[in-house]
Amino acid sequence: MIKRGFLCGLFSFLFCFCYAQRGKDFLLTKQRDTLFGKITMDMGKAPITFVHQKQKITFHPTTIQSFGVFNGEAYQIYETLSSEKGQAIFVEVVAKGKANLYKYVEKRIATNSTQDRYVYFFGTSKEELTVISSSNYRRILGAFLSGHPSLIEQLERTAFDEIPNLIQSYNDLEDSIRKKSGR
Repeated sequence: MIKRGFLCGLFSFLFCFCYAQRGKDFLLTKQRDTLFGKITMDMGKAPITFVHQKQKITFHPTTIQSFGVFNGEAYQIYETLSSEKGQAIFVEVVAKGKANLYKYVEKRIATNSTQDRYVYFFGTSKEELTVISSSNYRRILGAFLSGHPSLIEQLERTAFDEIPNLIQSYNDLEDSIRKKSGR
């Protein structure tokens, strides 16, 4: 009985300790340490500024694995990936599952100005990602979703900014197929 009471007290303490970090931003270092604090960033672009125990630290994509920013209701998660040119970049995790989708904000140089635009990195693994832009998403996703007529039909009605919903539908469909087959 004493042992059970001790274990209940211990688990209650641990629960309260873990709950104390909720609502704080976090980052995961290359050494897999998690630090909690406050992150400031410019639209997910590198570098980010992290305030931990009153210390300001700047992190670049080559120095951390991922980070999360708490927006009041949930976390926006960012991971480090390599761009097509081999440069380490921060990308927002938009969908995870059989198909992964990451959002990246890039600078685009126009004739007389620079503009920020976003693209998606899409694929079944981090090692093999395809860049999806507003001009090529129907072609690329159409080929990927060719085995799912209902999703092809949905793709025809999908705007570029609605791609995360389509990929989530694909992941949900694949999960239900996997569960039904018992894999």
